[in-house]
Amino acid sequence: MLKVKLLNATAHKTFHTQLYTCAVEFDFLPLSTWVELTRTGLLPGALVAVLVALLEMLWRPSKSSKFGGGGGGAGGASAHGDVCSTTEQRVIHSAKSQSIQHQIMLARETSLLITHVVTNFVIIQLFSFGVLASLVMRLKLFFTPQLCLTLAILAQPRLFFGSQKLLLLVQRWKTDNRQPVGQKRGGDDVRPVQHPVSSAAISWKKLLIVHSVFVGAISASAHRGMHNLLVEWSKRGQFSDFTTETMLQWAARLPNRTDGRPWVFTGAMPTMATLRLGLVVPNAPGKFAVTNHPHYENAGIRLRTELAYAVCSRKPAEAVWAIYRRILKADFVVIERAWCLSAGAKPGCASVELWDTLDPGLADRASGPLCADSFDRAGPSNLTLRYFRPVFVATDQSLVVWRVSP
Repeated sequence: MLKVKLLNATAHKTFHTQLYTCAVEFDFLPLSTWVELTRTGLLPGALVAVLVALLEMLWRPSKSSKFGGGGGGAGGASAHGDVCSTTEQRVIHSAKSQSIQHQIMLARETSLLITHVVTNFVIIQLFSFGVLASLVMRLKLFFTPQLCLTLAILAQPRLFFGSQKLLLLVQRWKTDNRQPVGQKRGGDDVRPVQHPVSSAAISWKKLLIVHSVFVGAISASAHRGMHNLLVEWSKRGQFSDFTTETMLQWAARLPNRTDGRPWVFTGAMPTMATLRLGLVVPNAPGKFAVTNHPHYENAGIRLRTELAYAVCSRKPAEAVWAIYRRILKADFVVIERAWCLSAGAKPGCASVELWDTLDPGLADRASGPLCADSFDRAGPSNLTLRYFRPVFVATDQSLVVWRVSP
């Protein structure tokens, strides 16, 4: 299917691949969806979240290696010793400060892939769902919620401030308040430490700026979001398909067969799924049956679907009747106008063209599909009436049910 969809490989075009790739639900994600996601701010916000997360993972290690001093030798050891000595002088010997220091050291030693495991997982999922949604429009139901989840990456304070910096700032502030200047501890003079007022002011200023940007972005996206909500809330009533409901009521009134067999229906997969759900009920489990349904993973169902679509082929009425009566054992054929005539279908996607892939010898015939007789103003031809008889016609002429002659 991917080869047919992406490469338009003719060698891989079969009835089954065309049946799915021609469906609107399996088409590429339309441009209008991308525009709508952009207007609501969801797509730009997710891209910003991914960009910020990637910059955090790539820029922070390079900064640490630049200022952390990864070199060896006596000079490096001496500098490390001075830092450790200064840190030890400033640490308050309490259980709480030791716990904070332990968390800081653990965060420094932990691999970035482990530290950002949730962020990496969300980004990988977003990329995967984005590819799937682009190829198959139906899968956008996974992509859109994942965009919302990706925005949660921006809610991590460490991306903008760094948890280590905040912990160190709190620790230094406590040290300055509790440790008098010039106090001796263990015979050593403690260096006077400057109060980090400027660092705190910068952090709070940055905090205010970042939150202001967030509030502004949310306000801008809420404008279009409220419009979408009002559109959804304005919808009233309930779903109704009068034609299908009428057909279900007609089928439900069919009498029980004298031989004890169920009435067997055949037709397009979506219609058969509706009949399967609407007619096969617990109080009458053996009264109705369908030849095919959308569970396409089963090889037997795929074969029966090919045969069920025979009414859309260019075969003569007798050959189609033999398929329905002798192979599928069907009693009724449900024919929909859109399914049969395929008005407005893309090249190669009409129902009759799907069957041409199975029967290329008939593809050059000028005759249309057999099911087109159902919607002819003059009615089905006499030859067709020998094998099929209309027993139900919708009021809007959009659906016809043929009875397969015994």
